[in-house]
Amino acid sequence: MQFNILDVSLTLALVLHAHQPVDNFDSVIEEAYRTSYEPFLAAAERHPGLRLTLHFSGWLLAWLRARHPDYIARLNHGLQAGRLEILGGGYYEPVLAAIPERDRRLQLERMRELVATTFGRQPRGAWLAERVWEPDLPATLAAAGFEYTVVDDTHLLMTGLEPEQTYGYFIAESGGAAIKLVPSNRFLRFAIPFQAEHESLEFLAAAARDQPGALLVMADDLEKFGTWPHTYEHVIAGGWLERFFERLDASSGWLSTATLGAALAASPALGLASPPTASYEEMMQWALPAAAGARLAAARADPATAPYRRFLAGAPWRNFFSKYPESNALHQYALELSERAAAAQDGEAQEEILAAECNDAYWHGLFGGLYAPHLRNAAYTHLLRAEARLPAHEARHGDLDRNGGEVAVLRNRQTRLVIEASDGGVVRELDWLPAAANVINSLARRPEAYHEQIRAQIATNPARLPGGAAAPGAELSALLQYDRYRRACHRLYLFPAEKTFADFLRLALAEDPVLAGGRFTLESLAAGSAVLAVPGNAARKRFALSAEGKLDCTFECPSAKPGLAAGVEMVFNLLAPQASDRAIVAGSERLRLDAETEVAGETLAFEDGWRRLRIVLRAPGARSWWLRPIHTVSQSESGYEKVYQGSVAMAVWRAAPALFQVSVEFLPLATP
Repeated sequence: MQFNILDVSLTLALVLHAHQPVDNFDSVIEEAYRTSYEPFLAAAERHPGLRLTLHFSGWLLAWLRARHPDYIARLNHGLQAGRLEILGGGYYEPVLAAIPERDRRLQLERMRELVATTFGRQPRGAWLAERVWEPDLPATLAAAGFEYTVVDDTHLLMTGLEPEQTYGYFIAESGGAAIKLVPSNRFLRFAIPFQAEHESLEFLAAAARDQPGALLVMADDLEKFGTWPHTYEHVIAGGWLERFFERLDASSGWLSTATLGAALAASPALGLASPPTASYEEMMQWALPAAAGARLAAARADPATAPYRRFLAGAPWRNFFSKYPESNALHQYALELSERAAAAQDGEAQEEILAAECNDAYWHGLFGGLYAPHLRNAAYTHLLRAEARLPAHEARHGDLDRNGGEVAVLRNRQTRLVIEASDGGVVRELDWLPAAANVINSLARRPEAYHEQIRAQIATNPARLPGGAAAPGAELSALLQYDRYRRACHRLYLFPAEKTFADFLRLALAEDPVLAGGRFTLESLAAGSAVLAVPGNAARKRFALSAEGKLDCTFECPSAKPGLAAGVEMVFNLLAPQASDRAIVAGSERLRLDAETEVAGETLAFEDGWRRLRIVLRAPGARSWWLRPIHTVSQSESGYEKVYQGSVAMAVWRAAPALFQVSVEFLPLATP
């Protein structure tokens, strides 16, 4: 297509962000390097007139320095030639708005140092993880020496601006400190690289005609240029990226590309802006509970709401802590440890906490995120390494989740357990400190807005990938069960004795809901012991933690009626259900972690060869153990995926005794 544009110009700033979760699998990062990081840079190098701004999260940049120093050298060459700019940000890619100010400063300084030592210059701009904005961030960023940051045009549209009024940048202020706020254009973000390359050029040409001299920014993930499913074939092998860069070259008479810093230096601000707490549009929809998210999607699809779409914003990022209590528990633990590390002035512990603040494990949207057990495990591993270094109380309690419920913590040199009194008096976290392992680390199965598409077996393409996505099969639909309670240890079930293993699988035990998930009160708490009771009920749970790390829980049910059975649910997630070095051991039989069966006996063991750990469960008097895996169905960039979230082992007494016990003992696993 030929553009007939005379005496007009437009500046385009392309900002590409590359990130990998902390401790992600080496093979995954290498694949991202092969499919997007390297070929994108190679394509840019073939077009010396092209100007780009790049951001690599700190952990990924350190990985590139160690594994691909030649890549770093090529980036440095582009910087020296003025073709590239490198942004800073939080080193471990935290959501800055969600962490303490001291941690914000440390994250930003750590990244600034890495960029300076790698490229010989200080970054002037900062990347915001997931473009999560809160109005106090200008003070944080300015104090760290940054001049500008990137958000979405959605942030500015929510203030009442029209789309064409966002072609440039604004000044945002808080506490007397100001930074430049650069909006990324939504149309370009979706068009590049998923629509034909000429469509982006036509959009830019129209903007040049209407607003000569304007600045447009496209800021998004570098991985979508080859690493996301089907994108390598479309973007790299299929030539989309090369054709796009060629069109930019051919349009140099009216369109110039610029690094972000150069573009901002060459144009004045459009004025003061005060965007509300926001992120990009999709993120704010994902942050809503499932039903509300579905209603919002329907409202946005209604043509009558089109003029008001920008104000149908969804929920702020922090809403993930309300939507997923597992996320809030992880977040609150990180906050607690940050305070303790600061008080102890322990730099190594603080570094572990900063690593645990990597955003990926705290939310869920298009990618696995919180639903990925290995990401949650990485965060807990770093937090528990910090825990092992810091002074700690042997027993403490209070509203530790900051949600109005009571939580108690017992800890000794070997073991740490978190008891949630307001949810059935269960142990929701059980940590073996020598291995820095939270052995529960599970996730409740709950409704998500996209589950209706799974039930209808409708193929969706949420990432707008060029190759589409296959329709979900009946297997995934059959997995859409929803838990009444969070998955934890020591949850007590009293249920009719005629109920069977099949009822257990169907979540149809008809258990006493007060004992299973009601609000317990903490009667007493001391070093190594806790007693919980149900108000108005004689039932008790007595926890005793030995110096060696053995945990005994005694259940008192003196009012249990004849005809009731008792079950104690224990949940463990050893992460790899099919791995040969992990198993459930029942007598002489070794079962896979995802076994679904009933086994006789009072004793059961979980073995984890990766962490050299054996967890022995004893339930004296129990007739059998009911075993089942927990599988969630979550959305991914290519469709839907089944994810193992741990195994349930329920000790079953066919006639509920007045007094019974379950013990958990951690033992080292001998090296074969």
